[in-house]
Amino acid sequence: MLEATPGFDIAANRLSRTARFASARSIVVVAVALIAPSESTAQPTIWNDYAGSTSVPLTYASYALNAGASVFNNAIFPGTPQIKYTIGAANPNVASSSMPQQMQFTHDALAEETKGRARLWASAEAIWWQISKAPQPTPLVTSGTAAGAFTTPTQIPGAIGQAGTSVLIGGTSVSLPVEFGGRFALGGWIDRAAGVGLEVGSFFLAPGTTRQRASTDGSTVMAVPIFDISGHTSGGRPGESVFVLPGSFPGGLIFAGQMERAMSAQMLGAEISGVYSVRDNGRTKIELLGGYRWLQFKETLDFYVSTEGIGPANPGQITMLHDGFYTNNYFNGVQLGIRGEVDYGGFVAQASLKAALGDMYQRLSIEGGGLTTAGTVFFPVSGGAGNNLAGGIFAQPSNIGSYGSHQLSGLAEVGARLGYRLTVRIVPYISYNALYVGGVLRPGDAVNRNINTTTTPLAAASIASGNSVPVGGPTGPTVETKSTDVWTQGISVGLTISL
Repeated sequence: MLEATPGFDIAANRLSRTARFASARSIVVVAVALIAPSESTAQPTIWNDYAGSTSVPLTYASYALNAGASVFNNAIFPGTPQIKYTIGAANPNVASSSMPQQMQFTHDALAEETKGRARLWASAEAIWWQISKAPQPTPLVTSGTAAGAFTTPTQIPGAIGQAGTSVLIGGTSVSLPVEFGGRFALGGWIDRAAGVGLEVGSFFLAPGTTRQRASTDGSTVMAVPIFDISGHTSGGRPGESVFVLPGSFPGGLIFAGQMERAMSAQMLGAEISGVYSVRDNGRTKIELLGGYRWLQFKETLDFYVSTEGIGPANPGQITMLHDGFYTNNYFNGVQLGIRGEVDYGGFVAQASLKAALGDMYQRLSIEGGGLTTAGTVFFPVSGGAGNNLAGGIFAQPSNIGSYGSHQLSGLAEVGARLGYRLTVRIVPYISYNALYVGGVLRPGDAVNRNINTTTTPLAAASIASGNSVPVGGPTGPTVETKSTDVWTQGISVGLTISL
């Protein structure tokens, strides 16, 4: 039987005292159990590094220590920190049987001391994400020709289907701008030894707005096309017509016009997740996530129309109209996820996948209004009767208001990032994220062009001016809601700090 070397016992005792009085940098000495050369089975133990990394299992075989060798050395244990204790005895083959009790006691004591000790991490990043195209299938502005205008009841310049009509605004999906925002996370181990922790996170995207304008000085014809379900402006039966028609017409009537559509989107989110470490060996980490996810997705669509009489027969005649369609989507649900990390050669790569299922509260608000001093070609107004209108064009009393509903919905998010470890505590990184959200309302889908023109505030103002308008027909526009989905994706630049 091999006997203990006295000099080696002294070194082991010093190592134990060193571990108990570690510096403020939390340097924790690794506990090592050496195996006799005759033993072939490797024994695992656990060490905690001085940098605050997660505890990792090490498996190693027996070896011989020469005089002056370090107990902990990257050459002996690749990937371990340079925490060294020099063997004082000049013995080329230190007997391993004398080591396990003393060294393992040091390890066990240190593990017990660190158990339950919180370790924190925090990250902050600047993000540049783009939300997927906004649907806007309704044509809002067209151009047309005045040649042959109104020679028949259905010969209406700018109406959909008329010769010479082309769509200037609307009728297709709209690309939204890349939006700037921020993302933040803070986490810590509740029970470090058991690998149980908690993490909270949030992100925001600042509103991004895109605008499209069209205008005429009266030399060309522009229109806001509608489908008149009353038939009053479409030849006596339901059909294609226009609501506003700037341009030049016989009798000295010349109207200049400006029309604009503005669309914006904004997204906010927050989450709180429990973290469970499945694997952590110093280079590779795998963690399971589970918790709560909240998200808000907000969009707006505003449509502005203004015309001004500039002809000798209609100087100063003004009409101004506005439609507003606004959607708010609120998600609350349960989230599960997984993420993995590889640390190699100073580079830190991470990938994550999250999915949530829960309730989506959809809310649609519609607003409309305007004023006019002379009305339109179909509904003339005089005597100031139309100065204030309680409706625009696609927003009328029949659909103005706020509407909400709940439905089951889900979201999914994938992320990948690559960083470089500047120090043991600081890792800057770049990342890519993609987020899918289902069951949302988008404002472009809420625009309904089926309008009963005889029941609008403009028609009421024309009647109040003494004009004859045969009121009747079905109600329109009605409220249109359509559940769809939205994607957002982009890159970010951030920094992680371990405390």
